[in-house]
Amino acid sequence: MAVLTLEIDDKEVSFFKDLIYHLPFVRIKNEEDSDDAVLANIRQGVEELRAVEQGKAKSRPARDFLNDL
Repeated sequence: MAVLTLEIDDKEVSFFKDLIYHLPFVRIKNEEDSDDAVLANIRQGVEELRAVEQGKAKSRPARDFLNDL
């Protein structure tokens, strides 16, 4: 099976998915986070920031983080 990665304008994605959805040999895999997942990630980040500000958690310098990459 071949895997293709396509870049499609946002305004055309729905049309394109509708077009290929009914082809029996095509599987569509969504890799983008849902709106709920994005909001959950933002909430978690804010909670972590508040914990650091309140002294309940420790932060580390950005340079150390980048060096670990």
